[in-house]
Amino acid sequence: TVKRYDLNIYRYYIGNAGQSVSEEGMRRNYKHHENVIIELMKIVTNDDRLSDAKREYVLRKLLLPMVYVQYYINLDLFHSRSKFMTFEKRVKEFPQLLGYHEFNIRNTKFHRYTRGLFVGMNPLIRRGANRIRWAIYRIKKLIIGVIRKILRRG
Repeated sequence: TVKRYDLNIYRYYIGNAGQSVSEEGMRRNYKHHENVIIELMKIVTNDDRLSDAKREYVLRKLLLPMVYVQYYINLDLFHSRSKFMTFEKRVKEFPQLLGYHEFNIRNTKFHRYTRGLFVGMNPLIRRGANRIRWAIYRIKKLIIGVIRKILRRG
């Protein structure tokens, strides 16, 4: 049963190395996290006892943020092709959920398309993509500046 209370029941204090939301905690408990995600996916897609409002709440507030974190764990903490592909295989059992943004972030889509071949190079790919985006931004800004000067003159 899911019940929402508009008050703080538990609060994380970030910075404790031993807690589950630290990088070390995420590495240590990634498989438990993945199993909880799969169970939530089963509930959201198959459990008729959930009202539409509760289903939407579980999906938006619990499941999708957890999916985002699991991709982060597999790609950015572990840089592991096998962990990424294992999670992908399990996720694909729920095609009705794959349309949500959290399953289709640019980085995830790239690794899905390449079947995880470049997961180990993830930090280099991300830095390269950021440099390309920054260069495109600067070029656009330069072009806009030139166009404005031309318009002011004429």
